Amino acid sequence: MRPVDLRDPRLWLSLFSGLGVIWLAGRDLRGARSPGRLAAPHQALPELAAADGCSACHGGDGIDMTAACLECHGEIDRQLGAQEGLHGSLREGVVRACALCHSDHHGEEFALVGDRSFIIAGAPTPDDFFHGFVGFEMGGAHQELDCEECHVHAWEPELEEGEHRFIGLSQDCATCHEDPHGVPLDRDCAACHGQEAFDRLDPFEHDAAFPLEGAHRTDSCLVCHPKEQEHAIEVLAARGGDPLSPRGCVDCHDDPHSSTFHAGLAGKDCAACHDARDEDFGDRQVAESLSVRDHAASGFALDGPHGEVSCERCHPAEEESFELRFPGRAADDCASCHDSPHGEQFEERSCLDCHLSTAFEPHTFDVESHAQAALPLEGAHAELQCAACHGDPAPGQPRTFAGTPSRCEQCHADAHQGRFDARLEGASTPAGTCAVCHGAQSFKILPQPFDHGLWTGLPLRDAHALAACSVCHGSARPHEEPQRSFGFAPRNAQSCIDCHADPHRGRLSEDCSSCHGEASWRFLEASFDHALTGFRLSASHALAECSDCHAPQPADATGRTFAPALGTRCADCHDDPHGAQFAREGVTECTRCHQSSVSFSELTFDHDRDTRFALDAAHAPLDCSACHRPGANTDVVRYRPLGIECADCHGKPAGGGGRK
Repeated sequence: MRPVDLRDPRLWLSLFSGLGVIWLAGRDLRGARSPGRLAAPHQALPELAAADGCSACHGGDGIDMTAACLECHGEIDRQLGAQEGLHGSLREGVVRACALCHSDHHGEEFALVGDRSFIIAGAPTPDDFFHGFVGFEMGGAHQELDCEECHVHAWEPELEEGEHRFIGLSQDCATCHEDPHGVPLDRDCAACHGQEAFDRLDPFEHDAAFPLEGAHRTDSCLVCHPKEQEHAIEVLAARGGDPLSPRGCVDCHDDPHSSTFHAGLAGKDCAACHDARDEDFGDRQVAESLSVRDHAASGFALDGPHGEVSCERCHPAEEESFELRFPGRAADDCASCHDSPHGEQFEERSCLDCHLSTAFEPHTFDVESHAQAALPLEGAHAELQCAACHGDPAPGQPRTFAGTPSRCEQCHADAHQGRFDARLEGASTPAGTCAVCHGAQSFKILPQPFDHGLWTGLPLRDAHALAACSVCHGSARPHEEPQRSFGFAPRNAQSCIDCHADPHRGRLSEDCSSCHGEASWRFLEASFDHALTGFRLSASHALAECSDCHAPQPADATGRTFAPALGTRCADCHDDPHGAQFAREGVTECTRCHQSSVSFSELTFDHDRDTRFALDAAHAPLDCSACHRPGANTDVVRYRPLGIECADCHGKPAGGGGRK
């Protein structure tokens, strides 16, 4: 037997190889004992994901699995101790069996809270969960909500520390709903509101001191208790047991009666004639027994011709409604009893404005009265016959007086076809918008010269000011109504391209004035900013002549003397030295590696980041040409695809090599 030579490197190689095999075998044995990968939330915790982390969940040394779970989930431990919430209310056999609802070792995609959890808790699906089980009787509008509207993290795969899926919510209404009262009340929301809708007061009963009967019954408290008033709900709640003095009728209701009427009634209050329990507040017997003296106190004395009329003529007994029988007519409200020959034209005027109180004919409306109408008779209008505006009515229809058109545009066609509508909005005269420029004597007479910039938005300057009107406004079309001297300019001609061809074919802004003035297209107002094209000139591009990218050409129909550039990508103008090795969908983006516009030799290429082959200590010092050489029959240096295995560059070792 040969003696052991400790200097023999093969001895040490064999020793370390054996130790490596033993370590790998031990690791494989430990992995074989694991029942499966942990769910993502547990896998993210180092103390659980470690090889010796089993006891953190499964217990040991006198600690069972439930106790181990509760060491991390303190809020659940609190629920179990207080016997409240979902976990504190579960049945025996389930209440402390955490793994029954939240099993693990099914992989990182497995949800610890899923359908199985809800089934064991008594809900076939999450949507069927009975909230009364946790002390929240959910009904009405709450039944229509999705779980995540209240439990915002309900279905998120992982939670941040301190976040909860379902626990931790308060059942106080104000935690989810804005309190419309703004001040604390002496009762909770459920004392007045149900869960169907906030504007329904299901449980609330009004104080017996003022029962809501008859006309006082209403669907909204705010009718009688408006906000920011002394009788507002919030104010009454703040007063507690110190109620306000009772309100009288006129505190809430407008008094339709005059002071003369009240004086004539000798101090009688509303209740003398009206009963609040009646829907219309009327008392038929009291109203029918109203004396002639009381009738006069109402402001309508029964004298003259009216004293000869029976009560039933004005207050017909067949009308069931109190308002219809006793509408409270005024003495000068002739139309309330007499048919008007004018229909509804003068509902807001008194008959006495045009007629005598003793007879309807003849009327008292004269020329001076017409001057008070919407259209005084002036200029050409004064020469018209009445029938020109107030024509003969159709059979059975009243002659039109009130509402007769009084504005220019109501009788005369708009020769401008609405082109000045926007400018005229808010700028008008009593006679109508036409009168802003035209007088009543003749439309052809303008009180002042036409301001082209003001009315069209296009001031006439430089070349435009020198052009004849007919250049933009051709001859009017024959038989055009109304008659015009000139035709229309192009519709909405506010931009240069509305009249002039665009030599830039839409590649630049439609605002030609950013570069050109109105004197001539050939003169630029300022140096052209190439950034307007979307391609800013910098470095070597800024030094190039325009003709380097825009080939000179004869002027085309738009006057353009330079052709458009070929494009904005590098490859549109420059040859690709890499032979399309880096093309994506047929396009090579040079800026991925060459950011500098001064020199293409300045690279931003990072071999470790931008390739599949990170340069280690042996490869980093090499020149690029050590691995990247021109291909066969070409001068193009090959960069991709290249192999990344050792054998792809160095060949296989003699004898086949490799591990067995």
